[in-house]
Amino acid sequence: MKRSRPTVLYLPGIRSLAEFEFKDDEKAIRHAALEHRKWLDRQRKRLRKAASEQWQQTVAKEDQATERLLNSYRAAMRNEMERTWLEQQLARVKKVGREIARDMARAERKELLRRGVVRGRRK
Repeated sequence: MKRSRPTVLYLPGIRSLAEFEFKDDEKAIRHAALEHRKWLDRQRKRLRKAASEQWQQTVAKEDQATERLLNSYRAAMRNEMERTWLEQQLARVKKVGREIARDMARAERKELLRRGVVRGRRK
């Protein structure tokens, strides 16, 4: 494996690093750190805002889904209650129909007895 030579830093007009002034660089580093910190704060705010908007959209979707589910449940319960009520009404109508048929049969038998047409056993 071939090794590469380390990069040599070339600073024009400076023969050694001992001659180089680092005080200005400390200010630049502090300034860069401050700018970086500001940039990070802006990114955090942007991400918080995006997360908040996404959360609100998710909550809105869940609310809509819940509302649809409740509406379908209410409709099913309403249909069940109506079906039960209709079954009860149908049972009442059938019962009344049987009573009417029985009364008509009695009235017809009574009329036929009065005319003397009925023969055989009577209940």
